[in-house]
Amino acid sequence: MYKNKDKGFITILSLLVMAIILISSMFLNYSSNIEYMIINSSKNNIQALYLAEGKILMAINKDQYFDNIILPGAKEFLKYGRIIDDNKRHIILDDEDLIEGDDYSKINLQFYKEEGRTLLKLETHSIYNNIKRRAVAKLTVVNELFEMGLPIISPNLLVDNHRQYEEYMEYLQRSEEHTSELQSPL
Repeated sequence: MYKNKDKGFITILSLLVMAIILISSMFLNYSSNIEYMIINSSKNNIQALYLAEGKILMAINKDQYFDNIILPGAKEFLKYGRIIDDNKRHIILDDEDLIEGDDYSKINLQFYKEEGRTLLKLETHSIYNNIKRRAVAKLTVVNELFEMGLPIISPNLLVDNHRQYEEYMEYLQRSEEHTSELQSPL
């Protein structure tokens, strides 16, 4: 008689243990799916940011964008204090310069003055796997030494900027050497 009672108890106990194991495995499966989605979303978010930054770097480093849009826009801003031509307020990237799936090809240009410095702000967006990211770059347009307004630049006048003066003079010397190498006959 006790054996039949024990059989029922063991059956109920085994069902409870299996239910606990099933619930635990479902929870672990749910947790791993959530972790996967978080990691995948984070990866896509970083990739979208890199794509947006890549667009800005492409605009700065590719001659067709820099020489035809950024440089004329900077000249116009320095000459008139604003950009008159609307075509110099943004860059439209070619389709070949975009990654598949990212259709946002516009980079906005904004020239402005901040604390007496002329700055260029480049702003764009990028979409990667339905995640949209924005990237902004602020660039100095004119070297700080030129914005000081001194007709003659010497190390004595630049107490705070002596290191910058030396770096700039070294840059000019390297540029001059490079130019003379290009001009010398073989």
